[in-house]
Amino acid sequence: MSMSTKLGVVSTKADSGTAGFGGDAFCGVGELAADPAGCASCAAVSLSGTASCDGDADADAAGVAALADAAWAALKASTTAAGGGCTSEKAPVAEPGLTKKRPSCSKASKTMSTSSWRAATFMLNAKRLARLAQKMDYEGWSRQQLAAAPTAAPAAAPVDAGRKDKAGKHDKRKRLDEQRPFDFSKHRARHIALKVAYIGDAYHGFSSASSLASTTGTAEGAAATANVDDAIPTVEAALFRALLTAKLVPSIADIGWSRCGRTDRGVSAFGQVVSLWIRTSRPSDASTLSWPEVAALSSSDRSRTHSSSDRPVSATTTATAAAVIASTTTAAGDGSSPELQYLTTLNRLLPSDIRVLAWSPVDAAFDARFTCTSRRYNYFFDGEGLDIAAMQEAAQLFVGTHDCRHVCKIDASKVDRDRFFERTVSECRIVPSAEIRGDVVGKAGGGTDALSRMNVLVVEGRAFLWHQVRNMMALLTMVGRRQEQPSIISQMLDMSVHPPNAGRPLYDMAPDGPLVLVDCLFPPSTLHWLVRDDAAPNTTLPGVPNDTRVAAHVLDLWRVSATRTLQLETLLSAFVRLGAHPPPPLPLSADSKKHVPLLTRARADSVETVARKAAATKRGQKRARGSAASPLGDDKKSRMDSDE
Repeated sequence: MSMSTKLGVVSTKADSGTAGFGGDAFCGVGELAADPAGCASCAAVSLSGTASCDGDADADAAGVAALADAAWAALKASTTAAGGGCTSEKAPVAEPGLTKKRPSCSKASKTMSTSSWRAATFMLNAKRLARLAQKMDYEGWSRQQLAAAPTAAPAAAPVDAGRKDKAGKHDKRKRLDEQRPFDFSKHRARHIALKVAYIGDAYHGFSSASSLASTTGTAEGAAATANVDDAIPTVEAALFRALLTAKLVPSIADIGWSRCGRTDRGVSAFGQVVSLWIRTSRPSDASTLSWPEVAALSSSDRSRTHSSSDRPVSATTTATAAAVIASTTTAAGDGSSPELQYLTTLNRLLPSDIRVLAWSPVDAAFDARFTCTSRRYNYFFDGEGLDIAAMQEAAQLFVGTHDCRHVCKIDASKVDRDRFFERTVSECRIVPSAEIRGDVVGKAGGGTDALSRMNVLVVEGRAFLWHQVRNMMALLTMVGRRQEQPSIISQMLDMSVHPPNAGRPLYDMAPDGPLVLVDCLFPPSTLHWLVRDDAAPNTTLPGVPNDTRVAAHVLDLWRVSATRTLQLETLLSAFVRLGAHPPPPLPLSADSKKHVPLLTRARADSVETVARKAAATKRGQKRARGSAASPLGDDKKSRMDSDE
């Protein structure tokens, strides 16, 4: 098979403007570039005078190169006989294309015809391209030759010039970003609070293992901070990734991170508040710090010991916060110092079930956890078949300060704190869902069902114990099912009713999904929430402010949920029309087993028992660490372990 056939190009015998010797024509520049071997063979045999080129020359690449050498030698000899000669045997070859420049020769040589010089230049380029073709023609090679040849990179697919240029710019920019990390020393930091909303179904709670570095400063926390991608998905980890990706913080450690509430797995929040130091576009002033100053301040905050979550908020802190907010709003109003687009930037990087609703400037002493004065929870439930009046009466008994150790899950790490289980509930009531949800969806044109079956438990207090609200809801549900009297709440909160050192009666707490942290409250003038980024760039929806985009996104989530609700109602109606019995008002689990009075049930471990077991476990772990590092021999170590 000819080289030209292999390359998919047929050499032509006539080419405009390029004549060979003896009147024969051979390939032109265009055909040469496409089919170097075929055109070079045709031209070489024509120049050497051995044959006339009537079409494709069926010669391999090596033969083409040899013929090109012979043709050049013949041309050189004929030129010398005419009374001149070239000063160099090397013809100029342009890179990467073909040369059009004549070799530097004597005046006598210029008496040659123009076609001869064009043929000479053509032949040198033919030789060069023929050797290139030889390197790529592996069809006739033996196995030994193929094994000995260096491995060549596969030919790249044709790429559009415009796309190739854009890809090259992108790769170059990516390499520059990798080589040149973001320089935080050129930027100041300011202290802000973020109001975060999330649906907790897909997360194992709010807190992340990576936050240990910012709250405790432990070695475990520092190691976790090196990799924010925690093995267990949490809301906090998603926020950390967004902050780091947007280059709003240099790391998770030493940014003064504080969270108001620590929701459990499956629990949602509409008003979670976190505080942190974040990069700012504002110039150096009293409300900003350098990042080394932020690190020093965060370290000093970690060194403080908070013996109680009831740390008071000073009047000085409130006054300072008001001054910071006033200076910030004034600067934002005159447009001289626009702030970074915190809301727009973070929401573009966060998952669809997490949104930052607002941000507020705060003073340096603000702490999302300890400055908070109260937290409000809502628990949504179906009130069909329940005695709502009895539940309302029982809910009022939670109001006040009580020892709530029988209405929570015991945290072994905190049982030694004095009066730790005393908690104050300022509000506890049950209201119809219409009082909570409002009518925004109806005003938006979507329409909504009254959902008269649904009710909401509203609970507000300074701080709550582990699973306290879910245990409160479980007790109220027993009252609503008429399994217990409303007075059971007072009995569960009165330690004198229970045997000494007795744990709480065993009962199942309410599910996690309906529970929502709806708001975190702070002293007046401490916060000034901003829900809109002024002049925020938006390429997807030009002219639409970020708060409108967040509201539209939440409405989209509602449409999905409302559609599924309508589908399930339709399925239930269709099943009943087939002849099935209507569903009972209460879940079947409520009547699946006989109710045992609460105070006669078996009991969980008491606080004292939990503390004793935790201390024994801690001692065992300490001994295990000591034995692992013991210089004693293996035999003696094993005897020590077996004795204990």
